[in-house]
This record gives sequence, structure tokens and C-alpha cells, in this order.
Amino acid sequence: EAEENASKVATNYIGVNSAGLHIAESNPLTATKKVHLTANGVRVQQSAEDYIDVLSSGLDVRVDGDSVANFGATARIGLAGDERVEVVSDGVKIYDPSNDLCAWFGSSHLYMYGGSGTYPLVDITSTDITIAEDATHKIVLGSDKMSIYEGSANPIAQFGSTVTIGYEAGGHTIIQSSGMQ
Repeated sequence: EAEENASKVATNYIGVNSAGLHIAESNPLTATKKVHLTANGVRVQQSAEDYIDVLSSGLDVRVDGDSVANFGATARIGLAGDERVEVVSDGVKIYDPSNDLCAWFGSSHLYMYGGSGTYPLVDITSTDITIAEDATHKIVLGSDKMSIYEGSANPIAQFGSTVTIGYEAGGHTIIQSSGMQ
């Protein structure tokens, strides 16, 4: 019965069944290359695994069955869970082939990571710039000083209107406009 609803129009076919409207160069109810309109959206299909879906939630591009791009509230170019670029509500994120976050360009931060999505990193905010090997080996450049950390949560040196070299709890040197201590 469904094939009876397929009618030839010029060299193209139009088919209608309970799944929707199908347009193809051959019988659209059995063809793999077709345009399929349903209540959910539109599918432009090259094969069963290569197609584009246009839905109310966005557009999804599939190659060999894998979603290689998606455009909706979040835009993704590249395989989900693999190297890709995502445009999300809080910025642009770039992932490497291991699914690690490599860079994040947000409204208040710019992060660039060296591998694992944590460290090493460069973090640029509206108040400072941090270049870090890890949490205790870093340089922090602020508007009023530069602090250097070497294996401790406390800076080993600070350079600003007052210069401090060495840990304040131990032997250290302080240089101010009034002199040296």
C-alpha cells in the first residue's frame, strides 16, 4: 500500500506514508538518497549513515554514523569526545584528540592548557595573567605586582612598589623607596 502512494513526478518520486513525506530519484520509500520530512524535522540523506538532520533543537551532520558537527544552543565542529571546537554560552572551547580541554576563550578568562586540561597553563583574566607549570610553580602578573612561586603556596619573590626576595617567613630581602631591609 505504501508503495502505491509513491507517485512519479517528472524524473523524481514523491512518497507519503505514516513516517512522513519522502522525495528521491527512485522509489523514495526504499531509496537511501532522499529528503525526508517528518513531524520532527527534515533529513537530507546520502546513505543510512551519511545525512543532515534539521530539527527544532538545531542541525546535526553525520558521516559514517558519527556526529561530526552540531549547531544548536551549543555549536560543535568535530567528533563529540574527540578533537573539536565548541561554541558554548560561556565562550569557545578547543579540545585535543584525547578529549582534554586545550583552550577556553571565555568572557572573563582566556585559558590555554598544555595537555591534561589543568597544567601547564596560561590564564588571562581582567585582573591578572598566570603562567603555571602547576599550582605551586607559577608566575602571576597583576596590576600592582609580579609574584613568583617555586614549590610553595607562598611567593618566593614579589616585584611591585615593594620588592620582596625570599620567603617572608624565612630569610628575605625587602626593597622599598625608603631603603633596603
